[in-house]
Amino acid sequence: MMLASIGAAQPSPSPASPPPASPRYIHVAPAESLAVFGAMTAGPASATSSSGVVLLPGTLGSAFALRHLTRTLEATGVRVLVLDPLGMGASGRPLAADYSLEAQARRVVQVLDSLGWQRVVVAGQGTSATIALRVASRAPARVLGVVSIAGGPVATQGTDGVRTALRFARLLDTPPGRALARRHFARELHARAVRHDWITPDVERAYVGSLLVDLPSALRVLQRMQGAHESVPLEDALRRVRAPVQVFVGRERRPGAPSAEQLALLVRLVPQARVDSVGGTGVLLHEETPEVITRGILALLARAVTASTR
Repeated sequence: MMLASIGAAQPSPSPASPPPASPRYIHVAPAESLAVFGAMTAGPASATSSSGVVLLPGTLGSAFALRHLTRTLEATGVRVLVLDPLGMGASGRPLAADYSLEAQARRVVQVLDSLGWQRVVVAGQGTSATIALRVASRAPARVLGVVSIAGGPVATQGTDGVRTALRFARLLDTPPGRALARRHFARELHARAVRHDWITPDVERAYVGSLLVDLPSALRVLQRMQGAHESVPLEDALRRVRAPVQVFVGRERRPGAPSAEQLALLVRLVPQARVDSVGGTGVLLHEETPEVITRGILALLARAVTASTR
């Protein structure tokens, strides 16, 4: 396995970043709408090119969790789109939908079609890293590169992240339950983090806030995710990935980290896969070392530009 090491980074930006703007909704099927934040939320007139970066949050946190990446990438002039997969964050939660990872990837491609984004780097956090890989598998000519933020390739949606979200969602139905859930969630964040100064009550509330909007639907959908069947096996999807793939994992072992077996499978099946170990962080690299992730995304964009001019 190709495993490089990156030293401990400087402290991440202040967690008191402004919350993301309200999303725009893209309808991809009857009763299925995805929330998108960022470059296209002002409408098609805001588009200045047909390429950019697509960020896929994990099961909890929505666009808020990737706020540092969004801000620093946009500051470089890169167009950024944050997209909540169906059933997550601010996106719709239809009970009858297909919540497999392959179906989630198909919806991401549909959103790109709708918005006219032709060439993209796709970055996914946790479980959503596998969605990003499946987007690259479905649309190899469109994806310039994939960045995985502490996410190994997973065979199904019933992952540790989904189980964690389901555990907290069950507690959120009453005021005492919400207080208990926040305490449990704070402990979960502390267990997965290396630095704890960014874990404030406001951050805790922001991470679980999307579950509170429609708690009964959130519970039903999380249960559906656990039982979703994949129409395309994971190994078949990985074999079709032609884009460079950059995986960032924390050097400090924490719950929810991708396993050595998952990373070995990725490197074996994806010709241009690389795994980098980042010092000073666990699995929450987007919170603790966002500058490392930003550099990785920009490097993939620069590599694509260089290749296109040869």
